Amino acid sequence: MINTRFPIGRSIAVLLCAVFLARPAVSEDIETDFLMMSDPAFDVPVAETVLPPGAIRLWRDMLSRPEPDLIKAAAESIAIAHTEGFPGLNESSPELTKALENAGLHPDAAYAVCRALIVLDARDSADAMFSLSKTHGTAFRQLVEPTLAEWDDRPIREEWRNRIADADAPRRELLLACAGAGRVNDEPALPLLLEIVRSPARPADVRLAAARAAGEIAQTGLEPDAARLADEASRGLIDDLCAVFFIRNHTSAEAQELFLRFARHENPTVAAPALRALLEIDAALVLPLADEALTNSDAKVRQCGLDAYTALPTVGRIALIADIMDDPHPDVRRSARRALRRFSETEAFEQAVRKGGMEILSHDGWRGQEQAALLLAALDHDAAASRLVELLESERAEVMVTAAWALRVLADETARDGLLDRAQRMTEHVLSTRHDDRLPGSDHQLGHLFEALAVLGDVRAIPVMQRHIRKDVRRPASRAGAIWGLGRLLEDQPEEALAAKLMGRLTDVNSIPPELDVVRRMCAVTIGRMNAVSQLEALEAALGKYIVASAPDHAMVWAIRRMNGQLPPVLPPPTLVRRNWPIEPAPPREDR
Repeated sequence: MINTRFPIGRSIAVLLCAVFLARPAVSEDIETDFLMMSDPAFDVPVAETVLPPGAIRLWRDMLSRPEPDLIKAAAESIAIAHTEGFPGLNESSPELTKALENAGLHPDAAYAVCRALIVLDARDSADAMFSLSKTHGTAFRQLVEPTLAEWDDRPIREEWRNRIADADAPRRELLLACAGAGRVNDEPALPLLLEIVRSPARPADVRLAAARAAGEIAQTGLEPDAARLADEASRGLIDDLCAVFFIRNHTSAEAQELFLRFARHENPTVAAPALRALLEIDAALVLPLADEALTNSDAKVRQCGLDAYTALPTVGRIALIADIMDDPHPDVRRSARRALRRFSETEAFEQAVRKGGMEILSHDGWRGQEQAALLLAALDHDAAASRLVELLESERAEVMVTAAWALRVLADETARDGLLDRAQRMTEHVLSTRHDDRLPGSDHQLGHLFEALAVLGDVRAIPVMQRHIRKDVRRPASRAGAIWGLGRLLEDQPEEALAAKLMGRLTDVNSIPPELDVVRRMCAVTIGRMNAVSQLEALEAALGKYIVASAPDHAMVWAIRRMNGQLPPVLPPPTLVRRNWPIEPAPPREDR
């Protein structure tokens, strides 16, 4: 059975669960997370996904068929399956290679077969792929030749040299040859590449590709060529870029002088690689240029300035690094925050990091506020609490959500009133406003606010949390956070009316749309935390005859155990068959 489409759709519920099951990275990075997803902690077995029975055998058999559509579909299936992590696909390499050796193979089928062999890293097929590339078009060579370069295939080197030497070679194929020769460090190709770069009449992209390849091949000796390009009266941007590429891997004093000249270039496409090369030689070489680099309009140039400071930190430079947390580019500002987090572990820098973070938190830039909030929460800096309460009112979702999360992490008593006030006002907002008109970030901020109030043990939040029990599948974070918070605030204090409402949400699985899994999970946890034994029989009935692999079921297991109830046997995680392949075995017929 051949399918013309094979992407798998994902429901809204699955996407919401993916958001809530995310965990913060254990590294210098800091991300907002939800405490409710790890408190209480329980493992949910993951269902195994398998191929349809006989799929691999079918695909291998189809590769020997004469029909190009079947060969193409089988090769595509093999490539997709291997990419998705299914085992056993490498066994199909011999059949794929044999199919590739078929002289009459249709180009579309040959392309799919080659792609499958590349995905499988079937290096034994290199000769067959190279042979086929000689007779197929440029698109085919664009697929094959970068892989042959990665595999360091030696027979193709002569082909690349001939193409580089041919002034009439097709442009795209010449670019492929230059890239391939550079990738494999083909020294005999170096003079040919230099000749291309020295020819101003050649197309700019060809000259740049040749210069880049030459710089990969030669680690020394190209300083004179680079200097000539830089010093020619008629030189332009392409000449400057070629000069930088020539000496990209050179470390001599002459190369350093050239890099210093290019690092101040008005065009960032020249300045950025020059600065990066200097950084790799010695970060101290970039320090005199760092201030200027940090004012550049290009993020790559600014990143080089930042990297010079972070490579050679001092107490005085900590404040400069902190300022960069407000950089317009997300990668640059996150890099600054990660560096400060790392430096905070050094006693000599810790106070400077905290001071720098507080300075940025007090400024008006929303980007810096977000990064500083993440940093100071990770450092458990309680002095940030009052400013974070103010930032709960930010017009930027990134800031107001992160501030709420940071206050939950800090759990500072002085923030109680501010947290409660914001939670009450945001509750009025979301309950009285159409979904499309709600403030961006309002759902996530409320989820963090309720977690913070629960961690602080503020029972004044119970009435406002109760207002979020009613069904609204567009507010997963606020509703789940409120229900989880009720469990923390009412631990071992069963409230029967509340428990009955939660059980209603927990068992709402047949309506359209059904209740969110994350909300059902928190309902079960809170029933168990309250020790609402009145719902024990209903919990056992909802769980059914077996425990299956779902977060709500395992939350019910946790609750039943806490209340000393009876548990059914555990059902092994179901095996899911991945369907919708380009070609797949027909499913078994059911008896009628």
